[in-house]
Amino acid sequence: MDGVLNNVLGSLGERLERGLVDGFGGRPVPVRRFKQGNRGLLLIDAVNLAAASAEGQTDALVSRIQRVRARQDQPGRPVMAVVGYLASPAGLNGERALLEWIQQKAEASTFDLLREGAQLGDRVHAALAEVGQPSAQPRLGE
Repeated sequence: MDGVLNNVLGSLGERLERGLVDGFGGRPVPVRRFKQGNRGLLLIDAVNLAAASAEGQTDALVSRIQRVRARQDQPGRPVMAVVGYLASPAGLNGERALLEWIQQKAEASTFDLLREGAQLGDRVHAALAEVGQPSAQPRLGE
């Protein structure tokens, strides 16, 4: 998933960080990419909905995003989530319920990595402007 996401993000990936962000109770949450700004936090992740483990991957992804959204140290600063996904070769084939779960429960913008890569890039670019400049607060672990 990282390789496909890297290809879709292209040079935008250089503006993003990898690693851990604070989640509920201050517990670190691993995410594929993020950007902490002075006006909010952008999370970018990906899931393979065509995999046999799609349901487990989806549940883990939604849980991670919800734990970050539930953090209490950043009141008034929104958490935006953008999720790329891989679908069955012919498009969504029974995976629609998992995709809708991500959209509803993670409140994420979702994009097919193979068919909507340009739109994902556009959304990330816009979200980077929305979160603002890097915040003065140290990243987790600093």
